[in-house]
Amino acid sequence: MLVVAPGMPDAQRRIDGWFAQQERAHFTDRRYAVLLKPGAHRLDINVGFFTQVAGLG
Repeated sequence: MLVVAPGMPDAQRRIDGWFAQQERAHFTDRRYAVLLKPGAHRLDINVGFFTQVAGLG
């Protein structure tokens, strides 16, 4: 699970790494969640298998 605050410096890199692992991983047991704290986020979030994205607020 990754909780992202606006302006978090390494968020895009970490999210991109998760997507690279999950893009074709439909038979894996890994699960990921990205939780976005309130505010403006400048992120491009690709969602692979077993990945959830939610806003908190």
